[in-house]
Amino acid sequence: MRILKSNKWYIQMLLIFLFNIFCIMDPASANNIEVNKSIDNKNKNDFNVLVINSYNPYSEWESYVFQGIKNKLDNDTNIKINLEYIDSRKRCDKEYLDEFSDLLKLKYSNKKIDAVLSIDDEAFDLARSNLFNSESIFYKTPIIFTGVNQNLNFTNEELNYITGVIEIENNLQLINMILSIHTNVNELNIILDNATYSNVIKENIKGITDYFNRSVKINYIQSTYIEDILEGLENNNGPNSANIIIGDYKSKDGDDIYPLSETIRLIKDVTKTPIYTKAQPYVFTGIVGGIVDWGQDHGNVLAEILIRLSEGEKVSNLKLIFDSLEKVVFDYKSLYEYNINPLTLPENSVFINKGPFDLLLPKSVKIILLLALISLFIFVLLIVIKMISHKRESAKNKKLYLTAQEEERLKTEFISTVSHELRTPINIILNTSKLLNLKIENSNIDKEYLKDKLNYIDQNSQRLLRLVNNILDLTKIQSGFMEAHFEMKNIVEVVENTVLSIVDFAKSHNIEVLFDTEEEEIITAVDEEKLERVLLNLLSNSIKFTSANGNIMVMLRKDIENVIIDIKDTGIGIEEEDLPYIFDKFKQVDSSLTRFNEGSGLGLSIVKGLVTIQNGTIDVFSKKNIGTVFTLTFPITEVTQNKPKYAITSSDLQETVKLELSDIKDKENY
Repeated sequence: MRILKSNKWYIQMLLIFLFNIFCIMDPASANNIEVNKSIDNKNKNDFNVLVINSYNPYSEWESYVFQGIKNKLDNDTNIKINLEYIDSRKRCDKEYLDEFSDLLKLKYSNKKIDAVLSIDDEAFDLARSNLFNSESIFYKTPIIFTGVNQNLNFTNEELNYITGVIEIENNLQLINMILSIHTNVNELNIILDNATYSNVIKENIKGITDYFNRSVKINYIQSTYIEDILEGLENNNGPNSANIIIGDYKSKDGDDIYPLSETIRLIKDVTKTPIYTKAQPYVFTGIVGGIVDWGQDHGNVLAEILIRLSEGEKVSNLKLIFDSLEKVVFDYKSLYEYNINPLTLPENSVFINKGPFDLLLPKSVKIILLLALISLFIFVLLIVIKMISHKRESAKNKKLYLTAQEEERLKTEFISTVSHELRTPINIILNTSKLLNLKIENSNIDKEYLKDKLNYIDQNSQRLLRLVNNILDLTKIQSGFMEAHFEMKNIVEVVENTVLSIVDFAKSHNIEVLFDTEEEEIITAVDEEKLERVLLNLLSNSIKFTSANGNIMVMLRKDIENVIIDIKDTGIGIEEEDLPYIFDKFKQVDSSLTRFNEGSGLGLSIVKGLVTIQNGTIDVFSKKNIGTVFTLTFPITEVTQNKPKYAITSSDLQETVKLELSDIKDKENY
C-alpha cells in the first residue's frame, strides 16, 4: 500500500513538472502568462476564476467564448482568470482526468479558487463529478458552464453551486431552413466526429425526422479521421444532396487535428453540393453558413454571471439560462458560389464577407442589374461622347467659319491691294506715254528726258510683270504644276553670284551686304533659277526693311547631309505673334508693310513653295527692332547630269535682279 502511495506521489510530481514545462514551451498558451500572474497575486479582494477548456488552445469556439469573457471583464480588474486545457481529443479516460484534477489541486494549492468556469461537456463533467469531493479543487466551488450538449438534470443541492447556459438543440430549424432554401434536396449528409457534441447532435436529429418539412434521406458519416469522412461523402454524393458538418478531424497518418479550412477544402474536392454547419468556426471557412452558437455571446453571458458572483451574489439566486444564443449566419460569397437566392433566407440573418455596397439579390437579378448599369453607363458615355463630339464639331465649324471669313477678308484685301498695285504702274506708264506723245507733237524731245521716262515705263512694267509672275507662280505651286529641274553645280558659286548681284543696289541705299562661306565648293543638285529667286526675294525683303547704315549678312555652311544658308539683316524685325503666319498666302504681318511684295502678301508663301519644291526647308527667327534671320536648308544630293532647258547667263541673272528689286526704287527709311 505504501509503495502504491509512494508511486502515486512520484507520478503526481512528475505530472506537475511536465505540465509546467508544457506551459512554458507551448506558444499557443500565451494566456497562461495571465494565469501565472494570478497565482502570485495574493490580494484578498481578487476574485479568482479557474477556466477549464475541454479541448486545447487551438479550439476556435472556446477561443471565441474566452474572447467574449475578456471583452466583458476589461474594466473588472478584481476578477482574475486562470486558463487550463484538458485536451480531451487526445485523451479523456478516467485515469487521465483524475491525474489532471490532482494536478490542478497542487498547482493552485496556494490560492483560493472562487469560481470554476467550464467550457464544453468534458470540462463540465470533470468539475461536476468532483463538486462534492472534499479532496478536489472543485469541492463546493461555484461552477458556471456553457457548451454542454448533453441532457442535464440537477439535484437541489447541485443547484446551490451550478449555473450556466443550457443549450437548446435547434437542429430542426437548421434542417428545415436548408430544405426551404434548396427545394431540390432529398438527401442530407450529417458529417460528425466522435465527440460528445456530435453524438448529441446525431441523437437529436434521429428524434426529429418526423418534423422535417418534407421527407429526406439522412446519411450519418461519422469518424475521427478525414479519410473516412471523404470516403463516406464519395459514396453519398448525389446531385440533390446537402451537407451539415460538425466536429474536428485528423489524418490516419498523424495525430494533429486538421485546420477547419483545410477540412472544407478536402470536402469540396469530393462534393460540389452545399455545406452547412452548427459550429461557429466553420462559417469562416467558405461554406454556405448555418445556425450556430455564437461564442462571443456565450462569453458575455458567462462574464455577467462572474461579475454578479464577484459582487457577492449566491449561485442559488442565478437561474439557469435556457438559450443557445444562436445566430443565423451566411457567407455572402458562398451564396453565389452555390447559386442561392438571398431572398429565400431567414430574416435577421448575419452575413460575413459582405461589402458595404454588396446587394442581397439573386444572381440572375444581379446580372440583369449589372447589365442595366453597364447599359446605362454606355448610354451616358455615348451621350457624353456625342456632346463632346458635337462641341468639337461646333468648335471645328466655328473655326472653319472664322477661317473662311478671314480668307474672304484676305482675298478681298488682296484684290484691293493687287488692284492698287496694278493701277499705280499702269497710271505711271500711261502718264509717261502721254508726256512723250506731247513732246513728240511739240517736236521738243530731249534725249536724257526720253531715257528717264522710258526707264519709268520699264521699271513699272517690271513691277507689273513681277506681280503677275507671283500670282502665276503661286497658282502653279498650289496646283502642283511647278517642278524642280536639278543639275549638279557648285551651290557656293550660285549663292555668291546672287548675293554679289545686289551689292551695288544695296550700297545705293547705304546698306552693306556681306557674304561668308565655310566651304569653297559644294557640288550638289541645284535648281539654279528657283534658288536665285528664293535668295533675291529674301534679299529684296532685307533691303526693303533695313535702315540706312544697316547691314545684311549671308552665311553658307554645311553639315554631314545638308547645305545651310543664313540670311541675316538688322531690319525692323517681325512681331513674335506674327511669326507663325508669315508663310500664309495673302497674310500680311502689317497692314501697312509687307515683307516681300509691297501690299500683295504673296512673297513668303511663294518662297516657301519654291524651297519645298527643292526638297528644302525654311525657318525664321526675328526680334522686333533688332533684325531677322531666315535659314534655308537643302539636302546634299546627286542627280544624273541632264542638259538644262536653257543656260542661265549673267545677263539673265541681272534681269532677274532687276525684276525682283523693281519695287524698291524709293524705299522709306525705318
